[in-house]
Amino acid sequence: MLTNRPIFIFLSVLLVVTATIIPLKAKEGSSGLSHHILKSATELDYPPFSMVKDDGTADGFSVDLLKAVTRAAGLDINFIVGPWNEIKHALINGRLDVLPLVSYSEERDKVLDFTAPYLQMHGTIFVRKGEKSIHSEADLKGREVLVMRGDTAHEYAVKKKLSDHLVLTDSFEQAMTLLSKGLHDAVIIQQVVGYQLIKKLNITNLVEISSLRESNLKPEGGPLSGFEQKFCIAVKEGNKDLLANLNEGLAIVIANGVYDKLYNKWFSPILPPPPVNLARLVKSILSILLPVLVLMGIAGIWYLRREVAGKTKYLRAEIKERKKAKKALKESEEKFKGLFEKAPLSYQSLDEKANFMEVNETWLETLGYKRNEVIGKNFSDFLLPEWKDSFSDNFSRLKSTGEILGVELEMVKKDGSTILVSFHGKSGNDQKSNIKRAHCVFHDITSQRVAQVFQNMELRLHKALAAISKELLSESYDIKAVSKVTLKYARQLTGSEHGFVSSIDKNTLENKGHTLTHMFGEQCKLQNKNVVFPIRHDGKYNALWGHALNMKKSFFSNKPESHPESKGLPQGHIPLENFMAVPVIMGESLIGLIALANSGRDYTDQDLRSVQRMSEIFALAIHRQEYEIKRIGLEQNLRQLQKIEAIGALAGGIAHDFNNILFPIVGFAEMLKEDLPKESGLRENVNEILAGAKRAKSLVQQILTFSRQAEQDIKPLKPHLIIKEVAKLIRSTIPTSIKIKKFIDPETRAILADPTQIHQIAMNLITNAYHAMQESGGVLTIRLQNIEGREIPRQGLNLGDGPHVLLSVKDTGSGMDKSILGKIFDPYFTTKPKGKGTGLGLSVIHGIVANYGGEINVNSSLGQGSKFDVYIPAIRENMVSKQHHGTENIPTGNERILLVDDEKQVLQIEQIILERLGYHVEFKNSSIDALEIIKNNPGSWDLIISDMTMPDMTGDKLAKKIMDIEPQLPVIICTGFSERVSLENIKSIGVKALLMKPIVRSELATTVRSVLDEAERK
Repeated sequence: MLTNRPIFIFLSVLLVVTATIIPLKAKEGSSGLSHHILKSATELDYPPFSMVKDDGTADGFSVDLLKAVTRAAGLDINFIVGPWNEIKHALINGRLDVLPLVSYSEERDKVLDFTAPYLQMHGTIFVRKGEKSIHSEADLKGREVLVMRGDTAHEYAVKKKLSDHLVLTDSFEQAMTLLSKGLHDAVIIQQVVGYQLIKKLNITNLVEISSLRESNLKPEGGPLSGFEQKFCIAVKEGNKDLLANLNEGLAIVIANGVYDKLYNKWFSPILPPPPVNLARLVKSILSILLPVLVLMGIAGIWYLRREVAGKTKYLRAEIKERKKAKKALKESEEKFKGLFEKAPLSYQSLDEKANFMEVNETWLETLGYKRNEVIGKNFSDFLLPEWKDSFSDNFSRLKSTGEILGVELEMVKKDGSTILVSFHGKSGNDQKSNIKRAHCVFHDITSQRVAQVFQNMELRLHKALAAISKELLSESYDIKAVSKVTLKYARQLTGSEHGFVSSIDKNTLENKGHTLTHMFGEQCKLQNKNVVFPIRHDGKYNALWGHALNMKKSFFSNKPESHPESKGLPQGHIPLENFMAVPVIMGESLIGLIALANSGRDYTDQDLRSVQRMSEIFALAIHRQEYEIKRIGLEQNLRQLQKIEAIGALAGGIAHDFNNILFPIVGFAEMLKEDLPKESGLRENVNEILAGAKRAKSLVQQILTFSRQAEQDIKPLKPHLIIKEVAKLIRSTIPTSIKIKKFIDPETRAILADPTQIHQIAMNLITNAYHAMQESGGVLTIRLQNIEGREIPRQGLNLGDGPHVLLSVKDTGSGMDKSILGKIFDPYFTTKPKGKGTGLGLSVIHGIVANYGGEINVNSSLGQGSKFDVYIPAIRENMVSKQHHGTENIPTGNERILLVDDEKQVLQIEQIILERLGYHVEFKNSSIDALEIIKNNPGSWDLIISDMTMPDMTGDKLAKKIMDIEPQLPVIICTGFSERVSLENIKSIGVKALLMKPIVRSELATTVRSVLDEAERK
């Protein structure tokens, strides 16, 4: 059994202290260590401290010791093996939690934390037998010295500059093997490791240079040379919780004898026996032989003197041993005191009245007091008043049961701050079982409790966010429901009695509350309508909640009456004890607010962060509300577009049939007019027929343009003719209660526009004005005039300074307020009853005018009527084509023409017109028959005129087949309407011209002659 163990003197007291901690650690799971498996490692070959078994697992004294220490501390651990240099850096970098065998040094203490040392070793030098030139460290200069890379021996050799020829190996086994094989000169190694390797490797030719050997490796042993190592268990710098657990576990295994067992197991077979002391051997032999010789040679007096001398020598030896023991005891006491004072836990011993008898330095450092300020005082003097009764009850229990564990108390530091501690104690009793003193420790758990509170708040916050998100993602989504859930959890998390949740109206910027507690008593209860917090004229919001919106910044005040933005409270408002406001922001846009008041405690930064997290979810709720509104609007728009598309398809069919009907009317009317004498009164009647047909054709074009079935026909035109025609048409539909005033300047400049669209603009504005006065009557004023750009009131209009045309339509109807005025050009916006309008009219004409580079200015107010001013840029006069009046020179011919159309009336009028122009005409009312006759009679016709829309085969397909038979035979396509027909695509297949029904005689004659002449030239 080992002797002279001063550390056990410390452990006799420390064990009482630390024994109370282990159960607590198991209960508390401090810092998460109780459920965390520690990661450790040991080097490849460092016997007997660390070795690798045949199965690859770690073994050795340090491995067994660390396993025992962690087991005593209630921790689990796993080991890996690897080169020392690698596992050392793995610990420094945090990839490992702990290493079992690390030599302490000041350099390593900068990156690692160490337990109390459990082993002390001295280095030595091994050389080959027969080596006579190396007797000390000084003899290593210039020699090749082997050391293990990264080991303390390596660091020592570099620090002392022992040699310029250091040879680094990955293990000491490799170093000893190389030296044994005659390579290099010496190995610097720990003495015990060197002997273990000699034994393991069966090396016989290596010796240690020193004759001094250690018989005890524990920390109290003295060094043999300047190379001394104190071995500790090491953790990464800053891991104080784990270090405290390991120190406690180490104290336990030393105290309970496990350390001794492991020490004897690993070191007894290794340490060499003490060397034979020749001087002592000779002295012993002489001590036997000399008395015999003296007895034989001299008298008994000499024998007596020898006995006296022997006794004197014995007494001197006894005195020397006593001095040595006294010195060892003093050293042991000093070590115990150092360990006691620097123990990781705050220790105090209390008498039976809980007065302080002793404290350690850790206690004093934790609370900031000096020793003379503590000793003799009662423990309760260092507690908050509300904790004193709890301590008194628990100290009584300590005296009666002998133990208390994990009692929470709040202690007062010297600076006035407080810490929460976990207090443990065991009683030390006399022979009559009366308490003599209580050994107690505590550790600071303030940060753990704060972390626990924070964790609980995080859990509650996550629950709140999940509840709000669930409501947000609900199919039956409702912003009020999300607001209620948001306010509910915001109040719960912060302990607030009152609050409200609101969103900002995009148009009015008013702050509209969706849910509100009774902050205004009975004066304001939010049920089925919003409470509105208005915005001031300067664009700012009132009161404390308004301050958060104005600054776009969250804040709280635990003394709201002293806040700079506090302007008092409205009548009936509940008093504010404290206040919090969190603006809801999406991107850079301010979209809402969460306001809370009157928590039963002070608001904290954590409260503010929690509500800010909730505001992010509520921002998504507001965003979804806007999306839902847009989605509903888009669905309505889509339905309207589908209706328009259906109208367009219907309009196309109507246009085709209507134009086929108009064609004979126009054709026969033109021929009738031609046949009538110029002085006949019937010619005027015929002119009316032609004018009506022209208006019908224009109406069809308007329908097609509105339904987007026809391309724009933008050209220079005089708008006064169109406006006069619209005014004439509208008069018959407007009741006589509405008076129409017209101021249409015939000298109005020309504009570049589509006639149909100008007709549409005028018709829409006049119709809207009529509807505004339909019930009350009034005056409708239509004005068309020239105006210079510089004369136009700007009012936000983007117009040049050049000449413009102004179309003004004014009514004396009901007028519009500002909220409606800002939306009148939005698609599908209408104030008319369902079925009375689509809301597309003003939107369409706004787009038309903008396309022409113009602007629309609207002035209106409730009860004062409305005025729409349309400004369109004018063009130069020479851009307008001149109108020809009188008899035209109609071109004629005598070529052969084949007509193809499924409408007999159309064939009839076309045949008559062309034959009267001198052409030879045949016709077919089937595209199949026409193709057959062309195949059978190639070269029989000079021109083919075909309708587009026919059964069996459309006109464009017929044209392709004709050109396959006779590539040079020209084809003209006629159509009332077809989506498939445009001038570009028919020319791409070789068709020479396109005629739109109803076709006037002059247009037909001119087009036929032009195509035939072009074919002739080719």
